[in-house]
Amino acid sequence: SRALKVAEIAKQLDVLEGLMKGPFCVGEDMTEADLAMYPTFIFFVVMLPKVFGWPDVFHARPKLKTWMKHMETLEPVQQVKAEVEGGLQNWEQQKRFDSIIEQIKAAPGLKWVYP
Repeated sequence: SRALKVAEIAKQLDVLEGLMKGPFCVGEDMTEADLAMYPTFIFFVVMLPKVFGWPDVFHARPKLKTWMKHMETLEPVQQVKAEVEGGLQNWEQQKRFDSIIEQIKAAPGLKWVYP
């Protein structure tokens, strides 16, 4: 179910928190891991609060929070952020999130918000 997938996201964020070396994923240099994770994290930062009601994606995840802030200081990353956020804004305008939000409202007994 969707609720189980949201729980898995929370679990995997905790796993990533434990693996993070800093300032980049595996240490001092940016690697493919940073490049692969960053767009997904933009999605998380937008979607998890907006659709699922998470108050803070980085709650109890200080290494991931620091990593995200560090990534966003890099000029090429800012372009990626603008492109992904633009796409998500288009999805919102097209009401692509509405059915998910309705599913959440229809199942208040399921856990959607983490922590």
